[in-house]
Parts: sequence; C-alpha cells; structure tokens
Amino acid sequence: MSGLFNGVRAHIEAVNALATYIPCAAHSLNLVGSSAANCCSAVRFFFDFVQKLYSFFSSSTQRWGLLRKHFPSSIPVPKQLSDTRWARRVDATHALRMGYAGIRSALEEMGKLSAQSTRTAATSEALGLLNALNQLETAILTVVWDTVLQRFGCTSKKLQSPTLDIDNACLLTKCLKEWVTSLRNRFSDFEAESKSLLLSGTGYKRDQQRKRSLKVAIDKNPSSQTVCNDRENFRIDVFTILIDRLESDLELRYNAYKNTCDTFGVLGQLHDGTDEEHMAGGKKLVELYKEDLEPLFVDGLVNFPV
Repeated sequence: MSGLFNGVRAHIEAVNALATYIPCAAHSLNLVGSSAANCCSAVRFFFDFVQKLYSFFSSSTQRWGLLRKHFPSSIPVPKQLSDTRWARRVDATHALRMGYAGIRSALEEMGKLSAQSTRTAATSEALGLLNALNQLETAILTVVWDTVLQRFGCTSKKLQSPTLDIDNACLLTKCLKEWVTSLRNRFSDFEAESKSLLLSGTGYKRDQQRKRSLKVAIDKNPSSQTVCNDRENFRIDVFTILIDRLESDLELRYNAYKNTCDTFGVLGQLHDGTDEEHMAGGKKLVELYKEDLEPLFVDGLVNFPV
C-alpha cells in the first residue's frame, strides 16, 4: 500500500502530486509490531517458541490438564498467536510472563515421566521447550515484549476510537515513540526482573557454551581486539536492534501525522486558534493548492462564525 515506488501510494501520487499519504491509525501499531517481531533471529525464535508452547499443550487434553494443575485460576493460560490480530500477542506474552513458573513446573513433570518410562516424541519436545524456557534470553524477551505490547495495546485502543482526530493521533504516536525511546536505558531493569522468573544461577546461553579461541594475525596485537561479554552481545545484537526498529517505525508514522497536522490543522482549530494562526494556516493552504483555493479563502477562515 505505502510503497514509494510501486505501491498504491506511488501510483496515486503519480496521478496527483498533491495527494497526501497518511498511515491508517487503527492498524499502524500492528504493522510496527509485526516489523519489530522480524527484526532479528532471536526475536523470531522467541515468537516461534511462544507458539510452540501453546501448540504443545493444546494438542492433548492430558497435557492441558497437566498445565492447568500448575496454574492458579487467577493466572491466564498460554494463548495462540495471530498474524493479523496483535491483541492475541498481547495476551500470549502476558500469559507467558505471569505463568512462567507454572509452565516450567508442567514441563519438568513431563520430563520426569520420561525418566520413568521410555522416552517419547512428546517428552523429548517437552524437554526441548524446558531448555528454551530456562534460558535468560527467553525470560528477558518475555518481559520486554509483555511490557511493550501492553503499552501498544492501550494506545491502539485509543487510536481505534471512532471520535479520534488527526491531532490526537499525532499526540498519541509521539508519546508512544518517546516512551519506546526511554526503554533503551532500562535493559538492567528488564534483566533483573527476568532473573526472578528463572532458577538461581541461570545465565546467558553463550556463558554456558565452550568459548571459541579467535585466531589473531601475527601482525595484530591481541590486546587491541574488543571483546564483548555475552550480556553486552545480547543487549547490542537483540535488545538495541528491537528498540531501534520500534522507534524508527514509529518515527515514520509520527512524521506522516505531523506533516498532515501542520498542513490541515488549522481546519480543526477554527474555534480555538487566534486570527494570526488562522491567517498563517490559510495562506499555507492557498500556496499549496493554488489551483483550487483563492486568496479570499484566508479571509473566510478568519471570519469563520463561532
């Protein structure tokens, strides 16, 4: 739709260069979230894991009953993801965050059953899911995505209001963008909360793997090589990339809303603005639409009946 070269937007602008493009406010955050969910392999793996978790327990009434046994009635059970309805992802990540301990207990119980009898494909899958669940990276992404999607969900509901105008859409998008920017400095907080979801002593996955020794050319000084620890690698390669993608996509949408507000905002402020503001906004419209508006249009805005 919004492609600059071959989308509907490009074809319309080719016919009329004065056509103004503006993203749909009701679906904007869905597209932002969908783009961020594919920003790197670690994030894609996380959502694949969330879906596999639901599919594993929901494919058998026995497994679902085992899961329910470890879940208090006040905690939501795992939910299925949806590519079109991002509200389902809000529910899925929130259920995972709130029921982290219960899911781990259910998977551990299935793992113990495999030790008492012949291991089946189901028990092997349970142990694989348990291994992924016990990784600090998974816990951090659970907390981060639940925090992000909860805020996105609240803002999205306001953007879908039938009484929403372009000014409020611009303001809501700006506030959300600034909030996402503030998350950049909260990695330590997310990490601390994530560790509370896991068993004590759990670290990053690469901390538990054998370190590879890097070959250094004979003319290079080994001490000059910058080596980041596994925490910094995850913060830079996953967390920062995720925040960057969210921030850049929100910036594009905010700029589109702001440009529209700057151009047509005077039409929505006829009862509130001053005569000087009405004249400035009117002159801008007359200059932009020279073939459609006459200079008398400015006087009409100033003398608009209250």
